[in-house]
Amino acid sequence: MDTSKVTVISAFCAVAFLVSFCIPLYTKAWSTASTPSKVRARPMPVLWYITLAFIVLLCGLLYFRISAVFSVSALGAGILIALVKGEKHAAHVLLFLAGAFLASYLAWWRTSGYHISLSTIESLRIVTLTGVAYLMLCWPYKNWSANSETVQTHRAMGRTEWSLLAVFVALACAFVPYKGLILDDTLLTTWHHWAAYIGPAELMREGVYPLHDIPAQYGFGPTSLIALSCGVLDCWSGFYWLNVVFTIAFFTALAYATLILSRQSSLPASVALLICISICAFGWTMYPPSLLSPVATPSTSGMRFLPATLMMCFLVHTALCKPNDPTVRSIRIPGHLFWIFGLLWSPEAAVHTTFMWGPFFVWSSVFYGPHPRSARVFFNQVALLVAILLATLTGFVFVFWLLSGEVPLWRMYTASLRNPPGALPVDYMASIWFALGCFGLWFIALWAMRNEEATDGSALASWIAMLFAIVTFTYFLGRSHSNNILNLLPYFAILLVAIRTMQTAWAVQQLAAVLLAALIGWSGIFGWGYYQNARDTAGYFAHQGTALTTLMSYQNPDNVAQFMKLQSLEAEEILEQQQNDLREALDYIRDVRGEPAEIFDAHMLIEAQSGFGPWSGIHPVSTAYFATSQERQQYLRNALARLDRAGWIVISDTFALTSIVDDYATVYEQTEKLVFGTYAAIRYSPTLDPVVQ
Repeated sequence: MDTSKVTVISAFCAVAFLVSFCIPLYTKAWSTASTPSKVRARPMPVLWYITLAFIVLLCGLLYFRISAVFSVSALGAGILIALVKGEKHAAHVLLFLAGAFLASYLAWWRTSGYHISLSTIESLRIVTLTGVAYLMLCWPYKNWSANSETVQTHRAMGRTEWSLLAVFVALACAFVPYKGLILDDTLLTTWHHWAAYIGPAELMREGVYPLHDIPAQYGFGPTSLIALSCGVLDCWSGFYWLNVVFTIAFFTALAYATLILSRQSSLPASVALLICISICAFGWTMYPPSLLSPVATPSTSGMRFLPATLMMCFLVHTALCKPNDPTVRSIRIPGHLFWIFGLLWSPEAAVHTTFMWGPFFVWSSVFYGPHPRSARVFFNQVALLVAILLATLTGFVFVFWLLSGEVPLWRMYTASLRNPPGALPVDYMASIWFALGCFGLWFIALWAMRNEEATDGSALASWIAMLFAIVTFTYFLGRSHSNNILNLLPYFAILLVAIRTMQTAWAVQQLAAVLLAALIGWSGIFGWGYYQNARDTAGYFAHQGTALTTLMSYQNPDNVAQFMKLQSLEAEEILEQQQNDLREALDYIRDVRGEPAEIFDAHMLIEAQSGFGPWSGIHPVSTAYFATSQERQQYLRNALARLDRAGWIVISDTFALTSIVDDYATVYEQTEKLVFGTYAAIRYSPTLDPVVQ
């Protein structure tokens, strides 16, 4: 493992332990005071001025990091904001510059060394959007009754918040299902990402059991649900609608958490926060250099993160609406059910929900129980969680055995955790600094309120948001591409919203607001080319009735043109020849020989309309590309024992994983090999007496 990765993982484990086990003992977030108070900004101690003096030195680097235009315009915007606000002039300027500097690390695709390449128009656009969003977020809080010094914050959202939520969810329902982006410019990307979900589900329908015969890269929950949808629609259309539903549910949970965390905010501030979380959910997670469809990459939204998001949403609601009695049965039972859902969904969801529900359940029992701060209560609740975990796993194994006659295997369950796809070293000049800044800001916010009692549940809610941000950060630890941090920005946005509403130092609250505004501002350099093409070439409803199976197939001649859009002009002729060779091979195998084929090339696709089911345990190759040769051979043996089928692999002469041919030769008997230009077609027949292992 790379040294930088070891450092990051070690630091992550230390911080995770600190937050989940040490912080609850230190903070007064678990105060049992029954009288809530209005959120008030705390006076900024002298220490903050020293800190800001250090930050202003870093802000001077804006000139060297981006440009004079960006630096001057950011400074001007900060001064203008300070004049509009009419208070703490210098602090507003410094915080605005500091937030702009920290957010600049998000634009990894524009970074070369230390410098960020922006045009004058782009610099002005980013600063303007950030400034307007920041002013909206700084809009005065709601005007509560003048006859009372306190307000009742332990309530559900009001009519205004519910109306805003309904409007934004309705917009999401209209936007997310749009097929135009899937079927036009981003077809190849969508096809590749969907194949990794649909391939194991197709094998499952053929009698190959995930978690015993083959790994389920994204978990047993998604795989089994997709397999069920195949019986209602075809697998690809079924997955499309599942993806749409989970993406909308994911956004709805994020939007609800945003509103309930900030429900004392003004209407402009609430609108700005919802715009921010929408941009994070549908923009920053969708590859900002060239924005994709919200359903193009299911692994960055609901299909992967919905269980964790639902758990966070439930716990935040509990902390803010029922802060003095989170151990009553009406709350404990839903919490356990959300946890069990995560345990059964996927290994990642199991880690996510356990890391949030476990500390919350144990510490709430310790602080709110009849024997406060009792070690006995602590260990009793830990034992209860262990018992529920064992009962859940036992029940799952028993049901799995009843349905299949087999039991899940640990090595299959953890295969994707052992072999993360495309692991990279950490780039310390990119977006990781934004994540570290958010984590650090929460610790500063907690330290600043060390002598205060958080009587409105805001500190407890921020602790939950911190747990949420930390545990989802494990997604970055696997591959560690700078864009993976951008995929996690919805969860950092939730953390920043929570910090903004804490009863902590004013400077901390405002810096959180600047960072939220910057998430909106830096969307000004997103690549909107695919959206513009979809708008210009087809109306909104043009593709709504188009069948996915007719397009995600090599039999569709338009795919050659789609593939070429990702190539240089010099490579177009070569690519066209490769696609013609592949179609010739597939036509011969399927039309003349009447047999199935797996395709191994750089695209790592499976066909939506091949006319044949899968015949081997590697379907598609992306699900086993990063596994060891021994593991791939095991998957092939297990699928062979279930299916006992002959078939072909059609492999490109430029495919990097050449050892996969040896893996097939170890398990199957090679009976034929044909060459079709740049592709070789190899036929394999079952060997005698395959045994599932």
